Amino acid sequence: MTPPIIVRDLLKAYHADRAPIVADGGRSLLSKINRINRHLGEMSPSDINQRVIDSYIATRLNEGVTLSTACSEVNKLSSALLWLGIVQHIRLPKSRQRRSRTLAADEIACLLSVSCPRLRTFIQIAIATGARLSAICELTWDRVDFEQGIIDFNSPHPRADQRKRRAIVPISDRLQGILLARREETRGERVVGLGSGFVGTLFRSARKQAGLGPDVTPHTLRHTAASHMIRQRIPLIEVSKMLGHSSVRITEEVYIHVLPHDLRQAANALSNLIGGEHDQF
Repeated sequence: MTPPIIVRDLLKAYHADRAPIVADGGRSLLSKINRINRHLGEMSPSDINQRVIDSYIATRLNEGVTLSTACSEVNKLSSALLWLGIVQHIRLPKSRQRRSRTLAADEIACLLSVSCPRLRTFIQIAIATGARLSAICELTWDRVDFEQGIIDFNSPHPRADQRKRRAIVPISDRLQGILLARREETRGERVVGLGSGFVGTLFRSARKQAGLGPDVTPHTLRHTAASHMIRQRIPLIEVSKMLGHSSVRITEEVYIHVLPHDLRQAANALSNLIGGEHDQF
């Protein structure tokens, strides 16, 4: 009689399926799996519910990890359950404060100056396209079309996760020069040649050398790109397409805090209705 599958077995099979697809060969995923297995590895996948997840997150927070780290681990478990065909509607706690750090031009320049060549390429692509960490790490040269001047961040792999469509973006003249130089330097299939875990390690080191705080992460680059486009009054529909959002509404919800300066003219118009400081009514 075949023994029932447990979470440990599920995650092992899920890792074997995903490892050939992701840029770092599944090393980052494996580290998350090992942490999940310490607490939930012997459970039946069908027994994973909201109560179990809430308990897991509380335990991980008591162990000293951040909420975002705990939620990232749960997201991997949810993806594995869905891969098996088990749909669990798990609610994750939201951070009390959305990260809204953006980098100024001098901060970007400083970060680039202390980065190794491959990390520098990652940062330049992230700033120039607004793409996510995983999309850049998984980008292969066959999806960089110099003739048409576009980058297709969508993975052609048949087992790639297509639930989140990625953007197809134009290559700016400056980025094209950077990529052409990088193409001459590398023989690998991938453009950056770094997995997401290695990017994180190198980024933390570069961030420290640049004198930037822990609130600056690889995702800050995407946020910086989006915020800069919005502040330059690029239409939201174009910003949304650059970021690969499925709708403009998502872009508005995520970056609404960047928009208030656009309302100054409207606020001044309304102020005419309330009269001057010493007006009597």
